Amino acid sequence: MGAMDAEFAGILEYIIHQRGALDCLASDSAKAEISAKVIDILRMYKCGNYMSEPEHQHQNFAENRIRTLKDTSNRIMDRTGAPGYTWLLCLIYVAALLNHLANANLGDLTPLAAMYGVTPDISAYLNFYFNQPVLYAIDNKWPLESPEKSGRWMGVAHNVGGALTYKILMDDTKKIIYHSAIRPRDDKDPNNCSETFGSVEADKPIKSVIKSKEYTLPDVCAITFPR
Repeated sequence: MGAMDAEFAGILEYIIHQRGALDCLASDSAKAEISAKVIDILRMYKCGNYMSEPEHQHQNFAENRIRTLKDTSNRIMDRTGAPGYTWLLCLIYVAALLNHLANANLGDLTPLAAMYGVTPDISAYLNFYFNQPVLYAIDNKWPLESPEKSGRWMGVAHNVGGALTYKILMDDTKKIIYHSAIRPRDDKDPNNCSETFGSVEADKPIKSVIKSKEYTLPDVCAITFPR
Protein backbone atom coordinates (compact mmCIF):
# COMPACT_ATOMS: atom_id res chain seq x y z
CA MET A 1 0.00 0.00 0.00
CA GLY A 2 1.42 3.37 -1.05
CA ALA A 3 1.89 6.36 1.21
CA MET A 4 -1.12 8.15 -0.26
CA ASP A 5 -3.32 5.06 0.21
CA ALA A 6 -2.22 4.78 3.83
CA GLU A 7 -2.87 8.49 4.38
CA PHE A 8 -6.44 8.29 3.08
CA ALA A 9 -7.14 5.15 5.11
CA GLY A 10 -5.89 6.94 8.22
CA ILE A 11 -8.13 9.95 7.50
CA LEU A 12 -11.12 7.64 7.02
CA GLU A 13 -10.47 5.99 10.38
CA TYR A 14 -10.13 9.43 12.00
CA ILE A 15 -13.49 10.55 10.58
CA ILE A 16 -15.15 7.37 11.86
CA HIS A 17 -13.56 7.96 15.26
CA GLN A 18 -14.82 11.58 15.35
CA ARG A 19 -18.25 11.27 13.71
CA GLY A 20 -19.16 7.58 13.73
CA ALA A 21 -19.40 5.06 10.89
CA LEU A 22 -20.50 6.34 7.50
CA ASP A 23 -23.61 5.14 5.73
CA CYS A 24 -21.68 5.12 2.47
CA LEU A 25 -18.31 6.28 1.10
CA ALA A 26 -18.84 8.04 -2.25
CA SER A 27 -15.74 8.32 -4.41
CA ASP A 28 -14.60 8.81 -8.01
CA SER A 29 -12.72 5.47 -7.98
CA ALA A 30 -9.39 7.07 -7.08
CA LYS A 31 -6.90 4.37 -6.11
CA ALA A 32 -6.43 5.75 -2.60
CA GLU A 33 -10.20 5.58 -2.01
CA ILE A 34 -10.69 1.98 -3.14
CA SER A 35 -7.51 0.44 -1.75
CA ALA A 36 -7.62 -2.90 0.08
CA LYS A 37 -7.12 -1.12 3.41
CA VAL A 38 -10.07 1.19 2.78
CA ILE A 39 -12.29 -1.72 1.73
CA ASP A 40 -11.34 -3.57 4.94
CA ILE A 41 -12.33 -0.52 7.02
CA LEU A 42 -15.68 -0.23 5.23
CA ARG A 43 -16.36 -3.93 5.79
CA MET A 44 -15.47 -3.67 9.47
CA TYR A 45 -17.97 -0.87 10.06
CA LYS A 46 -20.55 -2.14 7.53
CA CYS A 47 -20.32 1.03 5.41
CA GLY A 48 -21.54 1.22 1.84
CA ASN A 49 -19.18 2.00 -1.04
CA TYR A 50 -20.40 4.02 -4.05
CA MET A 51 -18.19 4.91 -7.02
CA SER A 52 -19.12 7.36 -9.76
CA GLU A 53 -18.69 6.44 -13.39
CA PRO A 54 -15.22 7.34 -14.78
CA GLU A 55 -15.10 10.89 -16.18
CA HIS A 56 -18.56 11.57 -14.69
CA GLN A 57 -17.70 13.36 -11.48
CA HIS A 58 -21.10 15.09 -11.48
CA GLN A 59 -22.45 11.75 -10.24
CA ASN A 60 -20.53 12.25 -6.99
CA PHE A 61 -22.52 14.85 -5.02
CA ALA A 62 -19.55 15.42 -2.71
CA GLU A 63 -17.82 17.23 -5.59
CA ASN A 64 -20.41 20.05 -5.39
CA ARG A 65 -19.77 20.47 -1.68
CA ILE A 66 -16.02 20.50 -2.24
CA ARG A 67 -16.50 23.29 -4.79
CA THR A 68 -18.53 25.23 -2.21
CA LEU A 69 -15.71 24.79 0.30
CA LYS A 70 -13.07 26.03 -2.14
CA ASP A 71 -15.10 28.97 -3.45
CA THR A 72 -16.06 30.12 0.05
CA SER A 73 -12.49 29.76 1.30
CA ASN A 74 -11.14 31.78 -1.62
CA ARG A 75 -13.72 34.50 -0.98
CA ILE A 76 -12.91 34.69 2.73
CA MET A 77 -9.17 34.86 2.09
CA ASP A 78 -9.66 37.58 -0.51
CA ARG A 79 -11.86 39.63 1.80
CA THR A 80 -9.60 39.30 4.84
CA GLY A 81 -6.24 39.45 3.06
CA ALA A 82 -5.14 36.17 4.63
CA PRO A 83 -1.64 34.96 3.63
CA GLY A 84 -1.57 32.13 1.10
CA TYR A 85 -0.05 29.65 3.52
CA THR A 86 -3.22 29.75 5.65
CA TRP A 87 -5.39 28.17 2.92
CA LEU A 88 -5.73 24.84 4.71
CA LEU A 89 -6.67 26.55 7.97
CA CYS A 90 -9.32 28.50 6.06
CA LEU A 91 -10.70 25.30 4.50
CA ILE A 92 -11.00 23.73 7.94
CA TYR A 93 -12.69 26.88 9.28
CA VAL A 94 -15.19 26.97 6.41
CA ALA A 95 -15.99 23.26 6.74
CA ALA A 96 -16.72 23.71 10.45
CA LEU A 97 -18.74 26.85 9.78
CA LEU A 98 -20.93 25.14 7.16
CA ASN A 99 -21.59 22.33 9.61
CA HIS A 100 -23.19 24.94 11.88
CA LEU A 101 -25.35 26.57 9.17
CA ALA A 102 -28.82 25.47 8.04
CA ASN A 103 -28.92 23.46 4.82
CA ALA A 104 -32.00 23.36 2.58
CA ASN A 105 -31.14 19.81 1.48
CA LEU A 106 -31.50 18.71 5.11
CA GLY A 107 -34.87 20.35 5.67
CA ASP A 108 -33.21 23.55 6.92
CA LEU A 109 -31.36 21.63 9.62
CA THR A 110 -27.66 22.12 10.18
CA PRO A 111 -25.49 19.12 9.26
CA LEU A 112 -24.54 18.65 12.92
CA ALA A 113 -28.19 18.76 13.99
CA ALA A 114 -29.08 16.18 11.34
CA MET A 115 -26.27 13.93 12.57
CA TYR A 116 -26.67 14.26 16.34
CA GLY A 117 -30.24 15.49 16.76
CA VAL A 118 -29.11 18.56 18.74
CA THR A 119 -28.85 22.15 17.49
CA PRO A 120 -25.15 23.15 17.67
CA ASP A 121 -24.00 26.22 19.60
CA ILE A 122 -22.67 28.96 17.30
CA SER A 123 -21.30 31.20 20.07
CA ALA A 124 -17.68 30.41 19.24
CA TYR A 125 -18.11 31.80 15.71
CA LEU A 126 -19.73 35.13 16.61
CA ASN A 127 -16.91 37.11 18.24
CA PHE A 128 -14.13 36.86 15.64
CA TYR A 129 -13.63 36.41 11.90
CA PHE A 130 -10.97 34.47 10.01
CA ASN A 131 -7.53 36.13 9.99
CA GLN A 132 -8.69 38.82 12.43
CA PRO A 133 -5.80 40.48 14.31
CA VAL A 134 -6.00 39.53 17.99
CA LEU A 135 -4.02 39.79 21.20
CA TYR A 136 -3.61 36.74 23.43
CA ALA A 137 -2.54 36.64 27.08
CA ILE A 138 0.88 35.25 28.02
CA ASP A 139 2.85 34.62 31.18
CA ASN A 140 5.04 37.71 31.05
CA LYS A 141 7.99 38.93 33.07
CA TRP A 142 6.29 42.08 34.32
CA PRO A 143 7.19 44.92 33.93
CA LEU A 144 9.83 44.01 31.35
CA GLU A 145 7.43 42.36 28.93
CA SER A 146 3.91 42.97 27.70
CA PRO A 147 1.21 40.64 29.10
CA GLU A 148 -0.04 40.07 25.55
CA LYS A 149 1.28 38.96 22.18
CA SER A 150 -0.23 39.43 18.74
CA GLY A 151 -1.63 36.84 16.38
CA ARG A 152 -4.37 36.03 13.92
CA TRP A 153 -7.66 34.22 14.61
CA MET A 154 -7.82 31.01 12.56
CA GLY A 155 -10.95 29.31 13.88
CA VAL A 156 -12.30 27.29 16.77
CA ALA A 157 -10.09 24.75 18.54
CA HIS A 158 -12.30 21.66 18.55
CA ASN A 159 -11.55 19.04 21.22
CA VAL A 160 -9.20 21.43 23.03
CA GLY A 161 -10.17 23.33 26.17
CA GLY A 162 -13.59 24.90 26.64
CA ALA A 163 -16.16 25.86 24.02
CA LEU A 164 -14.52 29.27 23.49
CA THR A 165 -10.98 28.06 22.83
CA TYR A 166 -9.53 29.18 19.53
CA LYS A 167 -6.74 28.50 17.06
CA ILE A 168 -4.31 31.42 16.95
CA LEU A 169 -1.56 31.88 14.37
CA MET A 170 1.29 33.53 16.27
CA ASP A 171 2.73 36.55 14.48
CA ASP A 172 6.31 35.94 15.56
CA THR A 173 6.70 32.20 14.86
CA LYS A 174 3.79 31.56 12.43
CA LYS A 175 2.81 28.53 14.49
CA ILE A 176 -0.65 27.56 15.72
CA ILE A 177 -1.48 27.67 19.43
CA TYR A 178 -4.77 27.03 21.24
CA HIS A 179 -5.93 29.88 23.46
CA SER A 180 -9.09 31.15 25.13
CA ALA A 181 -7.83 34.43 26.67
CA ILE A 182 -7.84 36.61 23.56
CA ARG A 183 -9.30 39.94 22.44
CA PRO A 184 -9.48 41.87 19.16
CA ARG A 185 -6.44 43.94 18.26
CA ASP A 186 -7.66 47.37 17.14
CA ASP A 187 -7.23 51.09 17.72
CA LYS A 188 -9.99 51.28 20.36
CA ASP A 189 -7.96 49.51 23.04
CA PRO A 190 -4.44 49.07 21.64
CA ASN A 191 -1.38 47.41 23.10
CA ASN A 192 1.54 49.27 21.57
CA CYS A 193 4.08 46.99 23.28
CA SER A 194 2.96 43.79 21.54
CA GLU A 195 4.56 42.64 18.30
CA THR A 196 3.15 44.02 15.07
CA PHE A 197 1.98 41.65 12.38
CA GLY A 198 4.51 40.79 9.70
CA SER A 199 5.29 43.30 6.98
CA VAL A 200 3.34 45.42 4.55
CA GLU A 201 3.67 42.67 1.95
CA ALA A 202 2.18 40.10 4.34
CA ASP A 203 -0.96 42.20 4.83
CA LYS A 204 -1.71 42.66 1.14
CA PRO A 205 -4.83 40.79 -0.12
CA ILE A 206 -4.17 37.71 -2.21
CA LYS A 207 -6.23 36.04 -4.90
CA SER A 208 -7.24 32.44 -5.53
CA VAL A 209 -4.77 30.19 -3.75
CA ILE A 210 -6.74 26.95 -3.38
CA LYS A 211 -5.75 25.42 -6.68
CA SER A 212 -3.01 22.85 -6.15
CA LYS A 213 -3.72 19.28 -5.11
CA GLU A 214 -0.66 19.26 -2.91
CA TYR A 215 0.64 22.01 -0.65
CA THR A 216 2.72 22.21 2.51
CA LEU A 217 1.91 24.69 5.26
CA PRO A 218 5.26 25.49 6.96
CA ASP A 219 5.40 24.86 10.70
CA VAL A 220 1.63 24.45 10.99
CA CYS A 221 0.30 21.40 9.14
CA ALA A 222 0.43 19.66 5.81
CA ILE A 223 -2.04 17.82 3.62
CA THR A 224 -2.07 15.88 0.36
CA PHE A 225 -5.32 15.48 -1.52
CA PRO A 226 -5.58 11.95 -2.99
CA ARG A 227 -6.88 11.78 -6.54
